[in-house]
Parts: sequence; structure tokens; C-alpha cells
Amino acid sequence: MASSLALRAGASTLSLSQTSCSSRTAQRQNVAPVRATPLMSQFSGSSVAPSFGQSSFTRNEVMADCNAKKMGIEKAAMGRTQMMIQVQSYVTVADNSGAKQLMCIRVLGGSNQRYAGIGDVIVAVVKDAMPNMALKKSEVVRAVIVRTRHGVRRESGMRIRFDDNAAVIINAEGNPRGTRVFGPVARELREKNYLKIVSLAPEVL
Repeated sequence: MASSLALRAGASTLSLSQTSCSSRTAQRQNVAPVRATPLMSQFSGSSVAPSFGQSSFTRNEVMADCNAKKMGIEKAAMGRTQMMIQVQSYVTVADNSGAKQLMCIRVLGGSNQRYAGIGDVIVAVVKDAMPNMALKKSEVVRAVIVRTRHGVRRESGMRIRFDDNAAVIINAEGNPRGTRVFGPVARELREKNYLKIVSLAPEVL
């Protein structure tokens, strides 16, 4: 009697295990395997698969992508500020007065005048000069801006930009101290009555 009960218990256990195995097999056959799909970046449009313990995006990337328009405006303003002439900006001398490089120490035109564009006058100190010339290093001079990387926007909508920031050293009357002007200059100088500089320039744009 006891042996028959043990055989029945073993048979029932075997049937239960077979039933559970068959149900698992059916579930595996009916259910499609779940695959890890990469997260689609809503910021940059590229698929990103983050690894364990690492974030998908850095703070800078998220800010730059989420606020693309805002960041673009800020970057443009930053670029404009760096390309404009301000205090401690270095400019190339575009004449043969003897100075080669100037550093702006003041922008003339009022207390609120922070930046200098084409045709504006600055007070600068000579940082580099040619030997045996009238102008020496550390001498304070006045100069008019003739070229800027930022350029100038005209009424037609065209913007004229140059490869460098350059100035021509002038005297108290506004005339150039040198006898030659190197490189092109903007025609806006004619509107500000720097006719001598315009006449000496090889090209007026």
C-alpha cells in the first residue's frame, strides 16, 4: 500500500514538472523575445545606447541641444564681442609709421563707448615697433580703425568682413602719420572724412 502511494506521488510530481516545462516552452514560442532598443535622442536625433553607470548625455550637450536657438544667439553675441575692438584688444598697424602692433587702452567717443568699429578712434599703446623709426615701443598714440573681423553691415544688407583688425595711426588733425597704407580699407572711412587714408589705401571696399 505504501509503495503504491509513493509511486502515485512520484507520477504526479513528474506530471506537474512536465506540465510546467511545457507551459514555459509554449510561452517562449508565443512571446517574441524582448530586445533592448537604443534610446532615440530627442535632442540630437541620434540613437544612444547608455551603458551601465554612465549617463547618456552630458550637461553641456543637453543644454546646447535643448536650447539650440538660445545658445546660438549667445554664441553669436560672444563672437561679436571678441571680434569688436575694445580695451586691451590688439590691432595690426596698417601703415609705415614704424609701429607694428597696438593695444587699445581707450575708445574715444563718450563714456558709454565700449567698442570701436570701422572709422572709430582709439587711444592705444605701441606694443611692437620697427627699429630706427619715429614711433617707439610703449608710446601712446591715436589710431583710427580701418578693418575689423566683425566688419560692417551696409544698408543693402551686405556685411563686409576682413581677415584682421587693423588701424592707421593719426595725428591731432586726423591725418595719417605714415605715408603709405597697407591692405584694403572700408569705404565708410570716406563718410567719416578720413579722405587722406582712403586716398593712400591700395583698395577701398
